[in-house]
Amino acid sequence: MKKLIINGDDFGYSRGVNFGIIDAYQCGMLTSATILSNMPGACHAYDLASIHPGLGVGVHLNLTLG
Repeated sequence: MKKLIINGDDFGYSRGVNFGIIDAYQCGMLTSATILSNMPGACHAYDLASIHPGLGVGVHLNLTLG
């Protein structure tokens, strides 16, 4: 059986990106996201992730931005 994983990249970049990732998760288009913890929308992303426990959240390693 083949599986396709669609990941929402740049979770935490901005509120707009965060809401887009959550909308895609709620529509069943993705099941995971990777968070940019040093960006302005990171706290908002943490809050959204905590109320959507089914969304898998990993780390987006960022060395050059923010």
